[in-house]
Formats: sequence, C-alpha cells, structure tokens
Amino acid sequence: MRDADLPAPPIYPRDHRTKGARCIQADTHLLRSGFILLYDGKVEFLKKSCLQVKIPRFQRGILFCVKGEMRMEGWLDRQKLLLGEEACRKLAAARVAVVGLGGVGGACVEGLCRAGVGALLLMDHDTVDLTNLNRQLLATRATLGISKAQAAKERVLSINPDCEAAALPLFYGEETSEQLFSFRPDYVVDCIDNVTAKLHLAVRCRERGVPLLMALGTGNRLDPSAFRIGTIEETAQNGAGCGLARVMRRELKKRGIAGQKVLYSLEPAAKTVLEDGGRYAPGSLSVCPPAAGFLMASQVIREIGEF
Repeated sequence: MRDADLPAPPIYPRDHRTKGARCIQADTHLLRSGFILLYDGKVEFLKKSCLQVKIPRFQRGILFCVKGEMRMEGWLDRQKLLLGEEACRKLAAARVAVVGLGGVGGACVEGLCRAGVGALLLMDHDTVDLTNLNRQLLATRATLGISKAQAAKERVLSINPDCEAAALPLFYGEETSEQLFSFRPDYVVDCIDNVTAKLHLAVRCRERGVPLLMALGTGNRLDPSAFRIGTIEETAQNGAGCGLARVMRRELKKRGIAGQKVLYSLEPAAKTVLEDGGRYAPGSLSVCPPAAGFLMASQVIREIGEF
C-alpha cells in the first residue's frame, strides 16, 4: 500500500504513537506481524502472526505498521502442522519450473507458491485474453493484455515476497530450452498444449535427469474428479481415448522414453463445434483445468517434500 493510499493519522496522545509509523484502519483481522494495535486505549505490539497471538476482541481499532521489513514466518504454520518442519524446509529449498501458464499451469503455480516452494520459473509466451476469464486463475479484468508470465510472477510475490520468482515470457522450444534449464530446476511441470514442445521438453528433462510431470488433455471435460496422475503407458487402458495421450505414447516410445509421469482424465472428451459449423474447438469449464493444475501441484509437493 502506498503512503498516498493511507488515510491521515488520527490524533492520539503521544504515548500512542510510534516513530516512523504509518497508520491504516483495521477491523478484526490482522494478516501480518510487526504491528501495533490500539484498542480500548491500549497499545500492543504483535511480535508474531495472529495465529499465535491472542488478541482481545474489539469493534474497531487503529493499526500502526512499523516501517521496515514485516516478518512473514508464520504464514505456513497450518501447513507445518500437517507436513512437519523438514518437509517445509525441502519445499523452501526447491526450484520448480512451470511451462505453460493457462488454466492448468496457473493453478499449478498457485498451489506450489502457497506450499512455500522457494523458487519458481514461470514460462509462457502468451498474454492474458478475455476468453481466459472463465477458467484461468491468473486472468482478471486487471490482468487483461498482460504477459501471463509477468502476471504469474506478480501474483506469486503478492503471496510470498520471499519466493525467487522469475518470469520468462517465451515459447518453449529448442531455441529457448537453455533459458529454462539455466534456472537449474529440481522439477519441471509441463502444461503446454503443443506436441513438438512437449516432446522436446520430455527428451531434455530425461537427458538431464530432471523429474517431469506432463499434462495431457483437460479441455472438453466436465468432471474434475476424473483426473489422475499415472504413467503414459496407463493411458492406453484408462485414458478414455484421449488423442493427445495417443500421440504422446507413440512419440515418446520412438524416443525411448518409458514411464513418463502424466496427468490424464478417465472421462472421454466431449465434442463441441463452432456455431457456424466450422472446425471443432476445445471447450472448457471453470472447474476442470484448475482442478488438474492443483492435482499436479499436489504431486510435485509430495515428491519434493517426500511424504
């Protein structure tokens, strides 16, 4: 929040002031630590996050934010209760590249960021478009026309300012692959919809020994509960006739790649057609691509955290 956005500070007795402080209004919820709260004429400095500090109930108060760095160490407390300190340390030390930041990739980035992954490479050549609003987490009226990579970076940093977030607004391919691998990823997530790019990325990851999780088709699906994580070979029996899965099985086999981990759907793809009778176009529901992205994030988090 900029100084210009803040209301003028009210007049309080001198002992209620803090040198170098800014004043904002607060109701009943405090989201960060390092604040001074005034209520019922009393002053209290919150040294920890509000999940750890019992705050007396109050109707309305004044919140002073002391200038300088605000401590954020408490924001993953609920996750630590579930996973433990060691798994969270592994996530904080991890470097993950997400290639393709549409409906699937954007949700995957969200899940990884909120799990405390320490470094994220965000790669996509596209910009946010009006038609993305129905399903893509990064798409809002405010981000229309912005690079998806930049929009993803800004969102990540708004959640975790300590994350090493790098935006790479490029199409992945042979000419740009070194820019991805110069990031030194511990894990790569493929949310690309281009077969040539997917194959190139799979080959490079296998050559370098970098784990890769690949998304197959999520368009034209209505049931988010039908997504699964498995190997590319499993899609021959369980992939519900997915055309992309069929192509990837054939092409990966030609390249000697077996056991590639993929996200696929048990649900057959519905067919949609343009109103003018033209070519088939993939349709998309608000709940399906994000569900696939969060499932992919879950897989990566569990593998990195080793739980």
